[in-house]
Amino acid sequence: MSNAKIPYTREDFIEIGARFTTEEIIDEIDRLAPIANDDLLVLAKGGYGRAKLDQLLGYRTALGAESAERRQNRGARKASTKSERTARTEGILLLRSGTVLAISAVSARPTPEGEAAETTATVMTELSAKIDTLKGPLAEDTATVRTRLLTLKGILGHAELRPDAETAGAISETVTEIDGALAHLPTSTETKEKQAQASLVDTADLDEIEGRAYWNLKLLTQAGYTGFRKLKNRERAKPYNLKALNKSSTKSTTTTTTTTTT
Repeated sequence: MSNAKIPYTREDFIEIGARFTTEEIIDEIDRLAPIANDDLLVLAKGGYGRAKLDQLLGYRTALGAESAERRQNRGARKASTKSERTARTEGILLLRSGTVLAISAVSARPTPEGEAAETTATVMTELSAKIDTLKGPLAEDTATVRTRLLTLKGILGHAELRPDAETAGAISETVTEIDGALAHLPTSTETKEKQAQASLVDTADLDEIEGRAYWNLKLLTQAGYTGFRKLKNRERAKPYNLKALNKSSTKSTTTTTTTTTT
């Protein structure tokens, strides 16, 4: 065994845990815990007693519960993302058709009797300028779609349009559809950013538990391997290794400075 840094800070354990998946740690605990339970007399001579085994089993319980919760949370986030994409797509289609309706309604605006040409020009210029804001590329986030739908709603409800009955019906229907679309579009990317930050915090918490479980397993395998080698029992020493975990390390390419057991 080589000299190595002994982890003791939260960050140390997070770094270790980031190398593995929850399932990999759970599998190793399930493999080694029953063996350790039978060999506690030998393990205790290497500093690994009942308290450490109970601690390991506690990590197992926590990881099992956390793993199920993470799967549920991931599923909820996926459903939320899919729902947001659908709302954005439907919002864009509504924005396009609504813009066509707005252009038609503005074009058909009747000039009130006695309205000065300057006033007509000002109204038409303002409405045209608002319609122009509905055009152009859309950002990937749903906030832009929402903003433009709100603008479209304002244009369609503009008192200066004075649409005929048929157009008024189309406008009323479109405004109702816009209200429905707005209910499914986030007001900004703030919610998504908060969810992402919460996810990072959750991941760090889980990595810490995995890191502590891994270090506990390392102490267990070291005590078992050296203990049974001292007793010249090679066969009984064989299971005390973390070869499967150390070989996989699938969650990160970063190598942590921990000791090896064989």
